Amino acid sequence: MDQKRCGSMNGPRAKARHFRVVILDATVRGGLGGVETIERLRNIDPQVNAIICSGYSDEAALSEFLSYGFRGALPKPLLGASSPMPCKRRSRKRK
Repeated sequence: MDQKRCGSMNGPRAKARHFRVVILDATVRGGLGGVETIERLRNIDPQVNAIICSGYSDEAALSEFLSYGFRGALPKPLLGASSPMPCKRRSRKRK
């Protein structure tokens, strides 16, 4: 997510839109990666449901996603709809 897009989430349109979940790539060449983006999103909405994904098995945010503020983690490559998709997650009751 680039800074321009992240910044636009604070505008009038942001109040009218609610996303159930965001999936963030840990590494974005030339842009904000998932860890930097989740920090900004938490400032906008502390209850944001975010999932980190990465193709790097040694990515710290993937193995320790809760400590980085994510609710789940998806390793890449993502599998097709007919294949079971491993997803680590933490269930949480919404208010």
